Amino acid sequence: MQEEIERKVEDVISHNEEAQNDDEFKDLLSKQVRLQEQGHCFLEKEDWKKQLKNIHELTVLKMPKIIQCLMYLLGFKREQICEPKTNKLFWKIAKQFICTEVPNRM
Repeated sequence: MQEEIERKVEDVISHNEEAQNDDEFKDLLSKQVRLQEQGHCFLEKEDWKKQLKNIHELTVLKMPKIIQCLMYLLGFKREQICEPKTNKLFWKIAKQFICTEVPNRM
């Protein structure tokens, strides 16, 4: 899989004239392509989906702050995942996003 990503990076850089002339741009472009390709691999792998489904099926969380922080980092608003007028994670609502929105935002 890593070899495929590297081939994709080399292909994109070889077709971009600006990347061939500017080393800093080449570095940024290669990092961007690697990140995008790793994101695609993440969405395609079944084992990640199984793990997210296991989290989705939980009724009680031992450490909800970890999930809450992850969801904030992924761009969820407090109103989407917390109880009204509090900062407490509302798991019944937040877990709806675990299998649908979280993988896409990662």
